[in-house]
Amino acid sequence: MTLDTRTATHPDGGFARTLVMACVAGVVALAVLGIGQAASAIGLTDVAAAEDAHRCAEVELGAVRGELEGALARAHIARCRLEEGAFDGALEAWRAIEPRHLEVTRQLAWWPEIEGRLLLHDGDADAAVAVFEGLIEAAERDPTSLESRGRFTYYLSLARAAAGDAAGARRAAMQLSRRYPGSVYASRVALELLDDPPTGAERVTVAGAALAGRHYAAAEALYTLAACDGATTCAPLDAVTSGDATRYEAAYQLGWMLYRYRREFVARAIPWLETVAARPGAHRADAAWALAMAVMRMDRNEEARRAWQRFAEAHPRDDRVSDAAWHTAWLLLDAGDHESAIAAYRDVVARDEDRRSAARRWLAWSYFRADRCPEARAEWRRLEDRGGAWWEGQALYWQGVCFEREGDAEAAAVRWREVRERWPLTWYALLASRRLGAPFVDGLDERPAPDATRVELDARLAPLLAIADAGLRDEARLIAAHDPRYTAASWDSDPRQAEAFALRVTADVDDWLQWRWRAREVLDRAPSDVATLRQWQLAWPRFYEPVVEREAASAEIPPSLVWAIMQKESNYDPMALSISDAMGLMQVIPQTASRISQRLDESYVDGMLFEPRHAIRYGAWYLGALSHKFDGQLPLAIGSYNAGPLAMETWVDRYGDERLDVFVESIPWVQARDYIKRVVGFTVSYEVASGDARRLASPTLGGILPERVERGWRDNVRF
Repeated sequence: MTLDTRTATHPDGGFARTLVMACVAGVVALAVLGIGQAASAIGLTDVAAAEDAHRCAEVELGAVRGELEGALARAHIARCRLEEGAFDGALEAWRAIEPRHLEVTRQLAWWPEIEGRLLLHDGDADAAVAVFEGLIEAAERDPTSLESRGRFTYYLSLARAAAGDAAGARRAAMQLSRRYPGSVYASRVALELLDDPPTGAERVTVAGAALAGRHYAAAEALYTLAACDGATTCAPLDAVTSGDATRYEAAYQLGWMLYRYRREFVARAIPWLETVAARPGAHRADAAWALAMAVMRMDRNEEARRAWQRFAEAHPRDDRVSDAAWHTAWLLLDAGDHESAIAAYRDVVARDEDRRSAARRWLAWSYFRADRCPEARAEWRRLEDRGGAWWEGQALYWQGVCFEREGDAEAAAVRWREVRERWPLTWYALLASRRLGAPFVDGLDERPAPDATRVELDARLAPLLAIADAGLRDEARLIAAHDPRYTAASWDSDPRQAEAFALRVTADVDDWLQWRWRAREVLDRAPSDVATLRQWQLAWPRFYEPVVEREAASAEIPPSLVWAIMQKESNYDPMALSISDAMGLMQVIPQTASRISQRLDESYVDGMLFEPRHAIRYGAWYLGALSHKFDGQLPLAIGSYNAGPLAMETWVDRYGDERLDVFVESIPWVQARDYIKRVVGFTVSYEVASGDARRLASPTLGGILPERVERGWRDNVRF
C-alpha cells in the first residue's frame, strides 16, 4: 500500500477522530489561559480547557509549566494538534517532552497510539510498527472498543507499508477486513483485498468474527449477503428453501443474532426465525424457541403465548419445553388472566423442581392479583426459608399488604416492622417504612453533621487536587507517583489523610472493595457517630465528585442517583465494557451516546465513554431526560435507563395509577424490575453516607420513592 500517511490519518480525510479530548470540570475562559497572548506558565487544567475548545494550536509551548506536569500537558497538546491536523505542531509538542518523562507519559492510556502516529509521521516506521503491534496485543487482554481495535490494525498496516514490509502490510489489512469488516478503516482497504468475491461460507465466517467483536451492523450485513447469495436483500423463504446449506445456516444465524444482542434489532429477527422454525432443518427447534423469546421481547404477548404453545406441541421432547410452561404462566399473569396464571404456576411448581421456588413467588403474586390473599400469604410463607431481603423480606412485606387488605392492621405492621428491622435500607424496608408512615432512616436527629468527617488535606497538595478534580485523575495519579514533591512527602502517614487523598486522586475499584469489606458490619444501619459515618462514606464513595455534582445539577437529578447507577453499572470501573458494547462508568452504548451528543451539540467520538468526565456527563444527561419524561418519577427513570423508555411507556400504559410497589413488581422484565429495586436502595445508601438528612426526611425521598405511579409521559426522549 502506498497511501500518504498524513492524508490517510487526517481526520478531515474521511476518518473519525480517534480519541476524545480530556476536559476540565468547568469552562476556563481562554483569556485567562493567555492563549494567543503573553501569559504566565499554564498547567494541565489550562491545556485541557484549550483542548476542549479546539484551541490547542494557540497554546505557547514555552508557557507550559515545567517538569512532569509540563510533560503531560505537552502530551495533551500533541494529541489535540494531531487531531486538528496540525502535524508539525503536534511533532513540536511531542519533541518538547523531555526524554526522562516520556516513560511516565506513556502510561496514559491514550498516549501510545498518539506517539505511534507521530513516529509514523516523523518517518520512524519501524518504531511505529512496534507501538501498534503492542497496542493490538494489549487490546486482546484489556477491554477497548471495536473501533479502537480496528484503528490500531489500520495504522499497523500503514506502518508496515512505510517500513517496506508489503506482505506484512497486506496481512494487517486482511486482518482488518476480516475481524472488523464494518469499520470505516476496513472500508478504506477493502478494494485492495477483494480480488475475488468472497464465498457464502467466507461471509458467514467473517460475520461470526464481527459478531464476536460486537460489530452488529457488519455481522447483519454479512449474514444477509450469505443468506441472499450475494444480494443485499431477499425473502427469508428463498434462503431457507434454496437447498444451499450455507444460505440456510446464514438465515438462522441472522435471525438468532438479531433476536439476541439488541432489543432494537428484534423486529428484524422475526421473519427469519419464523421461516426457519416452519421448515424442516437442523435449526428448526432452536428457531422456534428463539422466535417465542423474540416476540416476548417485543411485548406481543398474545402472539408469544401462541408461539410457546406451538413450540411445546412441535418439540415435546426438547429440554426447553419447561421454558414454554414458565413463560406461558407469566404471559397469562401479565394479561390479567389471574385464574389461568394460578393454574399454570401450580403446574410449574408440581413439575419443574429447578424453578419451584421462583414459581411459588409468582403463584403467590397471581393469588394476590386475583384478590385471594389467604392463599397468597400461604405461598409467601413457604418462601421465608429462602432467607434474605430478596426472598424472605419480599414475602414478609407482601404478607403485610395482604393483612392490610383484609383489615388486620396490626398483623400487617408486625410484618413491616420485621422487614425494617432485619433488612433496613433495602427496597422492601423502604416500602415498609412508607406503609407504616415511619421515617425511612431512624435516628436522623442523632446523626453527626455532614461536615463532621471532613479532612483538610495539606495545602501543598492543592495543584494535584485541582488536576484530579478537573477530571484528569490518570494524570494526577502519575504525578502523585512520580513527582518528587509528592512521592517524598509525609502527609499521608495519617490514615484519614491517606483515605481522603485516595478518594480524590488515586482510589480504584480494588480500594473500594477493601473499604466495603472493612465496613461490612456497620452497613446495615445508618451511622450514629463520626467513625461509622466515615466507614459509610468509604463504602459508598463519592468518586469524581466535582464532575458528578456539576452534571447532576445540570440534569436536575440527585448526585446520589448518578453514583448509584455508576456502582450498579460498572462498579466504578472506567474501562467497563459489556457484551452489547455499553461502555465506561455509566455503561452508555455508542448509539445512545451519539444521539445524546446531538442534543448537546457536540460530536461523539470513539473512546469518549471510557473517559470519566464524558461518561458521567452523558449518563447524567440521559437520566435527567428520562426523569423529565416521567415527570420526576425517579424509579421510572431508573427502569428506563436499563430497559429503554419505550418499554417503560408500555408498562406505564399497562400498570399506571397503581401504587409504586405493585407497579414495580408487575414489570415483566426481571432485569429491569430488579434494577429499579437495587438502584433505589443504592441511592438511599448514598444519601445516608452524605450525612445530609433533607432528602431522607422527605415523604417521597425527594422523588426516589413516590407513593403512586402516574400515567402519561413527555415525548422528549425515546432512545
